[in-house]
Amino acid sequence: MQIRRDNLEDALLLHQFLRDVDDELQWMAEKEPQASSTDLGTSLTAVQSLQKKHQASIICVTHT
Repeated sequence: MQIRRDNLEDALLLHQFLRDVDDELQWMAEKEPQASSTDLGTSLTAVQSLQKKHQASIICVTHT
């Protein structure tokens, strides 16, 4: 009975890990277009907006 419990606990840990990996891959896929963008902005307002988005991305990455 203990072996079955251990196997179930191991299976649970594996599924949790795989779910976490999937969540992270999805997050990266969502952020990739913004991170790889070559848009530099065409006006002061656009540049400031891009800078704010960049700062928000940095905060998100460093606090995750």
